[in-house]
Amino acid sequence: MEKNRIKKTIEGSYARTFLELSKRNNCVIIDENRENPDFLLKDDGGIFGLEVTNIYKDEGKWGSKIKKGESERKKFLRKLSKTYYSSGGKPVELTCLMYSTPADSTLQLIAEGVKTNRDKKELVHSRFEDEYGKFYLYSLPDNEKWSGYSFWQCISDATGTVGTIAESVIKKKLDEKKKRLGQYRLAAQRIVLLLVADHFGASGMLDYKPGEFTIPNSGFDEVYLLTNPEACYRLA
Repeated sequence: MEKNRIKKTIEGSYARTFLELSKRNNCVIIDENRENPDFLLKDDGGIFGLEVTNIYKDEGKWGSKIKKGESERKKFLRKLSKTYYSSGGKPVELTCLMYSTPADSTLQLIAEGVKTNRDKKELVHSRFEDEYGKFYLYSLPDNEKWSGYSFWQCISDATGTVGTIAESVIKKKLDEKKKRLGQYRLAAQRIVLLLVADHFGASGMLDYKPGEFTIPNSGFDEVYLLTNPEACYRLA
């Protein structure tokens, strides 16, 4: 349930960035608590559906290994924050550089390390290092507003080389998504597909040059590529 909520929040951010960068000032989201398609929107032309999907630079038949690693580390940080706060930890912002994804058996040990360093009264910023990685802490006010703050990040996931979007990856996504067009059109006749290369993660660091390739007719009314958060391109 938590995973789905986080996924929907991220997709909502993509949808709003898409509206801003494509200058759809007269367009509003009217339903975001749904699937197939992910959103219903309304503009001067009426209601249309928006389906959102990510593309990754090492995407193959079995998905993206880089994205899998990112997901595992984010999942670990969510578990770590719960372990930390359930043991009485005070509000803290945590950023880390992980050498690998630690096993769940290390949660209590690392949480104790966070707690010990957070409680150093003379420091607002502190850090510690163990065999699993480097952890950078910023002590937050110990009040209700910041209670349970868990927007913890792994900077390992935001570093990497920029790749090039392969035409084959785009076509593969189109083939996958067009199989559901009939289902999407039960909600709205006009369907827009938004492909996202998210530059906030190493797996989504992909570059696109307008006109680099053409895509076949997929049945979608419009197809866009969002290189989040910088630019949005219409592909079809």
